[in-house]
Amino acid sequence: MVETVITSTTGELVVAEVDADPDADRTDWPNLAATGAGTYRLRISVRGRDAGADADYLEEDEEPVEEHLLQAWPAPAAADVIHKASDGIGAYWRTGA
Repeated sequence: MVETVITSTTGELVVAEVDADPDADRTDWPNLAATGAGTYRLRISVRGRDAGADADYLEEDEEPVEEHLLQAWPAPAAADVIHKASDGIGAYWRTGA
């Protein structure tokens, strides 16, 4: 689980896929910038990340093996905080291996 700061200049913070079309309609996704434009603290928690990396790709009828929780709230800028970093795939990316 990590926390970081993110700034919304438009009053919108919406989750998207890495390679998503930036002009795609995301009105069905929740806006994490609940109070409009400004600075937010973003907490990201992931469960099953190693299993997700091992699965690589799931068929449409398969159950997800990785879960994500995003929480955002208005907050002033502050340093990133790593509360817990115990998955193998995260260790791989953090060390640049």
